[in-house]
Amino acid sequence: FYPGQLRRQMQGPIQAYYAGHIAEAGNPAISVRPASPPHEGKGVFAERDYAVGELIFTERPIISLQHTANRFKAPVCSFCFRFLTNQLNPLELLNYYQQLAASSLSLPTLESKDVVPCFHNCGEKYCSFACRDEAYRRHHNLLCVGPLTDETHALVRFKLHAIRTNELFLLAAQFATVILNIVRGSFQPFWMRSYTTITPDMFMQLFLVLHKRPWPEVVIIEKDMGSHDITKIMAESLALLQEALFLQLPPDQRPLLSFLTADFFSLVLGGLDSNDNAIDIKNPLQEWLESLPQNSQEKEMLSNLANEVSRLDVGVQHDHAMNEDDSEGMLEDKLSEDEELDDIGSDVDAEDMVSSESSSASFPSFDGLGLFPLGSCFNHSCSPNLLVKFSKDNTAHVIAHSPIRKGEELLHSYVNYEAPIEERQKQLREYGFKCVCSKCTTETLSLGQTNVK
Repeated sequence: FYPGQLRRQMQGPIQAYYAGHIAEAGNPAISVRPASPPHEGKGVFAERDYAVGELIFTERPIISLQHTANRFKAPVCSFCFRFLTNQLNPLELLNYYQQLAASSLSLPTLESKDVVPCFHNCGEKYCSFACRDEAYRRHHNLLCVGPLTDETHALVRFKLHAIRTNELFLLAAQFATVILNIVRGSFQPFWMRSYTTITPDMFMQLFLVLHKRPWPEVVIIEKDMGSHDITKIMAESLALLQEALFLQLPPDQRPLLSFLTADFFSLVLGGLDSNDNAIDIKNPLQEWLESLPQNSQEKEMLSNLANEVSRLDVGVQHDHAMNEDDSEGMLEDKLSEDEELDDIGSDVDAEDMVSSESSSASFPSFDGLGLFPLGSCFNHSCSPNLLVKFSKDNTAHVIAHSPIRKGEELLHSYVNYEAPIEERQKQLREYGFKCVCSKCTTETLSLGQTNVK
């Protein structure tokens, strides 16, 4: 869009949409408006000065998920992603090790959370009744496989298809069901309170303004695939999701599904692929382990034991999931019949993700992604003036990384800004642009002068 056209379109419902999210974030001194050059589209701007290290705002995702491969490694609440510490089997073994070795170490004091199961015992677990109820209001009421006993049900087949091909389909399903639940009146988010009339068409028009690129233009396609393959699996996923939601909705509400067209599904996937944010939450046991004195014998012994326990615990949790008498177990059992995941167009290979986690931490972190309405508006710079951090749950803490003046655009690095310029530019090409920030410009000139010499 041209700046004037974008400025005109960011009025009315668009302006109310972002104003609602800013209000939900506690009314921080920020605004969303057309981005400053060389960036295109929208951006987030500071409406007052911020000092280094100052918290600008916090934000929760509208929709989010835990990567499938990570589910067996990091037991967390299915809504807020807070670690379910009483589900951490390694803690019991570490306690046994402490008694055996008569160590003087004190185990960490962890917040105890009673596990709250899904209403229909589908296998999803929550840290509180509030988290369970909120997940149910938003999307789980239509995406729960608990009441199902038939493995050929469209919802089961949709989830299996998504796990085998691309997990982004699961996130898109959450987005679609959030829309349905808002229109049906079962979910009334704070950021929609300024709207007097809510229809699926209104959501579709809103999303078409905010996200304009269909998924085949955005997704990272594997070398042995083409756009035809991407279009094919997207059509398969949509057909299964349409059938599943048709069966889940009461007959009088099924006409609401008219918004879920192929074009809309593709734009949703394109918007999610371009704008979702990675969520990484450190395991509290890993934090405790890292707090021990460096190079101590106890730390080395505990690290080695924790690695072994973590490796064995994956099998324990996996066997448990497959033996559960519920539909989530049915999903796991059905999935185990396949030897490998296709992982078509995915940003992260499942096997690589597991191996990288195992090598980097004794107690693996939570690894997932989510759509943050304000965070998704941040433009990129290799010299970012903000950092996004996660602590105990999926709340994003946006912190000033450098002094920020009133009127300055808030910029976030999409990649490791400390990596060499060649590596940064290669990774940024996957986002569909070449970075021309001041850091890249300076380093490019310096690199050119070095090559001339």
